[in-house]
Amino acid sequence: MKLLSIFALVLASSTASYDAEEIARLSGQVSVPDFLAYQEVLRESLRAGEPRALSDREWQQFDRIQARFRHHLSGIESIDDLERRHRLEVFNLQEDLRELIIGTHADRVVCRNTRRTGSNRLEPHCQTRREIAQEQERARDFFDNRVIEMLLPGDP
Repeated sequence: MKLLSIFALVLASSTASYDAEEIARLSGQVSVPDFLAYQEVLRESLRAGEPRALSDREWQQFDRIQARFRHHLSGIESIDDLERRHRLEVFNLQEDLRELIIGTHADRVVCRNTRRTGSNRLEPHCQTRREIAQEQERARDFFDNRVIEMLLPGDP
């Protein structure tokens, strides 16, 4: 039975990009029912202020995340029972939870289904928000520096 990872995907901090193989490698530690039970243990720990106290707004976010987990995972035994797009949503929810508890916005991993050039097949592609911002900055720099220079007439 394929199992869902709690510690590797929820609370482990990482700045590396994840691909489909990495996501598969990280899974396999905790069953879905155990994961849902762990959510209640986590709630009790947070109520006690561990690992940190949450604000009212953060508690609302926590409740929304847990409700989404229950929506996707209730009544299933294995993460493999979910459609691929729902698996990605559960992964992203885990990252939301990790970000909420640890507070590492830039290191949050975001997964999207993308098509590789020349292919119609969707594959998950995961990057941290920091990596996404760096790519956007490189694209802006390219446009601002190179494309504008090509459009402007050269110095006489």
